Amino acid sequence: MNAVGATDLTNATEQAVVLSRALEQPTVVCGVLAMAAHGYRRETSDVDIVLAVVVVGGPSGDALESVAREMGLTVRVNHHRIIDVLTFDRDVPGLAPEAVKEAVDNDRRMVIFGHEVFVVSLGHLIAMKLVADHKKDIADIVELIKVRLDAGQWADDRAAVKEVVTRHLGWYAARKVDDLVLEARAEWAGR
Repeated sequence: MNAVGATDLTNATEQAVVLSRALEQPTVVCGVLAMAAHGYRRETSDVDIVLAVVVVGGPSGDALESVAREMGLTVRVNHHRIIDVLTFDRDVPGLAPEAVKEAVDNDRRMVIFGHEVFVVSLGHLIAMKLVADHKKDIADIVELIKVRLDAGQWADDRAAVKEVVTRHLGWYAARKVDDLVLEARAEWAGR
């Protein structure tokens, strides 16, 4: 993961849009902002975007660093800042390109601080959170499932989510989603 520094969330959104355009890629959000588009809101201090063709240490990674430098931003590896540029190129090479293509092809958009951006699908979002594998990311998955249960949408979402997770992360990760669904159902029923 690469992180690009900016000063505040509104400015970070603007910088993310400018950075994506400079790299001739669509602005596709993931992380907390994408969670909001899928029905679960929580506070955030950063903007997560996913880029399809950035390979850290390769020519496209060099292009990202060069464009960021021209914008007065600093690219740091494995260091959270205000804009996180996610590529998953080392861990799950096909995840980011597919997430970007799917978001654009399905024209899934939202407006953030006056900027229209694309949003990753629920399946890609959950796969990305499983790759990150922090306690907060796992808790986010449970909350997303609870919101979808509340709305009566999880039955429709389940197959698509598991298909994306299985294709990119394997059957073990798909079983992890099943476990998180059980946890979400227990919490949802216990309200």
